[in-house]
Amino acid sequence: KNLSAINSDLSRIFILDNSPVAYRCCPLNAIPIKSWFSDPTDTCLLSLLPFLDALRFCQDVRSVLSRNLHLHQQAMMTTTNSLTTQVVPVSTQ
Repeated sequence: KNLSAINSDLSRIFILDNSPVAYRCCPLNAIPIKSWFSDPTDTCLLSLLPFLDALRFCQDVRSVLSRNLHLHQQAMMTTTNSLTTQVVPVSTQ
């Protein structure tokens, strides 16, 4: 997803996505998050609320988000590994 297409100041924009491919054009504006598949007990987004609220006070969100580049690398590794992992059907009987 190309955030520069928004024609806005990238210092004030972030992308929250479960796919590193979605933010490869602007990793400094990205917040990786685990995938959500209808899990009613999932609290990942909820746990990010204080962090997201704090971003309101940043002059440039990238200065804060760039500190978490290790999360992007970890997300890329997970994506790469999941693409090369074979899926074996599980018997339901």
